[in-house]
Amino acid sequence: LEEINQIDSLIERIKSSLPIEEYNRNNKNFSLFAEEFNKRRNKNFDFIFPELKNYFYKGLGKEIPLENASSVKNILSKKKEVISHEHTGDFAREHVVVNWCLTSVCNYKCSYCPEELHDGKFKGPNIDDVKKFVDKISKHYDKKIFFEFTGGEVTFYKHFDELISYIKSKGCDVGILSNGSRSIEWFKERTPLLDHICLTFHNEFVKPDHFMEVIKFLCDKITLHINIMMDPKNFNFCYDFAKKISNEVSGISIAIQPILIGMNGDIVDYSIEQQKVLQEQRIYKNPNASTQGLKHENMKIYRGHMKQTFTDGSVIGVDTAELISNKENSWKGWKCYAGVENLVIEFNGTIYRGWCKVGNKIGNISDDKLVLPIKPIICDVEFCHCGLDIMCTKEKV
Repeated sequence: LEEINQIDSLIERIKSSLPIEEYNRNNKNFSLFAEEFNKRRNKNFDFIFPELKNYFYKGLGKEIPLENASSVKNILSKKKEVISHEHTGDFAREHVVVNWCLTSVCNYKCSYCPEELHDGKFKGPNIDDVKKFVDKISKHYDKKIFFEFTGGEVTFYKHFDELISYIKSKGCDVGILSNGSRSIEWFKERTPLLDHICLTFHNEFVKPDHFMEVIKFLCDKITLHINIMMDPKNFNFCYDFAKKISNEVSGISIAIQPILIGMNGDIVDYSIEQQKVLQEQRIYKNPNASTQGLKHENMKIYRGHMKQTFTDGSVIGVDTAELISNKENSWKGWKCYAGVENLVIEFNGTIYRGWCKVGNKIGNISDDKLVLPIKPIICDVEFCHCGLDIMCTKEKV
């Protein structure tokens, strides 16, 4: 808050719609911000530049007028608690996500990746068991199912083409998490059967030029998200590449992701400056990028930003990577809709509500008498370490 008085003049300029092209702070131009603020100030705060997030975003409700810096200070000083954590859009609410670790075969062996995710021991499930499970789950839920396959590198599963074709024939959607190393031709042949692709940038093995080529090929054909794994040893390289993508390609989403230690939710050691970058998620979108992707209205966003409601009725938007970086990813004792809104499946076919494994295992995809959840569960886990688990409805009990 010590710098909040510095933006008083900016607020006044915005309110009076005066041109502010000349106003710069930390060499960042705020003209785009002013334009968007005038259009949407009474709708939400998701568009606000990260420099102003600490002032306008954290703890502010969408109906609170921003009269001046002192009123913002007064709002921020009020004590209030989060009582719900839920999806921001209808599309996410209308889909159940099945996150499936399909194979531990991978052509990368990243030093920060748990060995079991790339040891090659699990080649992939029996395709007949997969089909049987797809049939069962499609009948269980009254919402549309989105199957999201991860690994390992899922594109090396030998029945991959048969798998995605069968799922689409059942009226379900399909997405993959991939390191993007496959050829353009490979993506060209299979993209028509996919609904969403998440490409993950791993600096130790990636070929940056090819990775960018894949992004530019896919961006106008499918909903595309990019995760940049922020290796502290090569932090600047990763961050610079994230900014390069954002500057050259529009119509995609990008997150700079902190690296976790194993599966316990702890974050690797970052410098103070690196922590600040991760917490603020400073990735600026360039609307005039040379490569134009999908328009927002054409995107399929199964999971993404969440919103949190406070005891005073105010609402904010929250970002998964930011919650993890700030260690705000604990909902122990809350009612959690894992198992109702999503399921996860391990390499060996074991099914859980979430990667936190709350409620213990549900069963296996090969089980003939499989009973799937119909009600939420009270969380007994210290932290949500996985994005899917975080992007799930939670209510304070």
